[in-house]
Amino acid sequence: MNLENIQIKIVGLGYVGLPLAVEFGKKYPTLGCDINEERISELSKGHDRTLELTKEQIAEAHLLSFSNNLNSDVLDSIEVKDVRYQMSDASNQVLDDRGKMSDVGKQMSDDRGQMSDVSKQMSDDRGQMSDEGGQLLDASNQISDERGQMSDITKLTVVGDPSNIQHPSSLSNIQHPTSPAASNIQQSKATPATSKKRTVYIVTVPTPIDKYKKPDLSPLISASKAVGNVIKKGDIVI
Repeated sequence: MNLENIQIKIVGLGYVGLPLAVEFGKKYPTLGCDINEERISELSKGHDRTLELTKEQIAEAHLLSFSNNLNSDVLDSIEVKDVRYQMSDASNQVLDDRGKMSDVGKQMSDDRGQMSDVSKQMSDDRGQMSDEGGQLLDASNQISDERGQMSDITKLTVVGDPSNIQHPSSLSNIQHPTSPAASNIQQSKATPATSKKRTVYIVTVPTPIDKYKKPDLSPLISASKAVGNVIKKGDIVI
């Protein structure tokens, strides 16, 4: 028996059938069936009223879908579920991209602050250079006055050379972060259903007993009849 070419249908989604369907649904295309339409609706939304499984545990079975129709195609049901998961993943991707863009905006704001600090420092440097220029001019005028006095008095040696002036160098270039490229979100094409799949039916309906401990086989008989209406050659019933 080729396990890679099978699909599984669980008949009855009680405390036995549901956990079994979830485990199989992690690896094989699986359809969980139950005659209770309200139960199917709740499980399709990830809610288990019996509290056997959490919403997160049910979501782990990516190959599992639910229906009250035993004749439903497993692959078609899973394709719809896959599209929903892809839409959810795309939504999460958009949120992640928005978060990255927010980080880039914050980085750009920080860079603007650094540029503002550089501009302020350059302005301070210009003021300092202006003050030093004024000092040089005063020193030049003093030297000129002293040279005029040298013609009337004994020659004096004037030491008036201004000290070397060092100017603070400008800061290095600031690199700005580039905005992240928007990632393309692709939706994978659904795999077409094929009739060559061998179906394994697993019946997990309850068999209640009366006060005399006599089992009520009516749920089992009804489930067996339902399977008998859809079973084909090569299928397996458990």
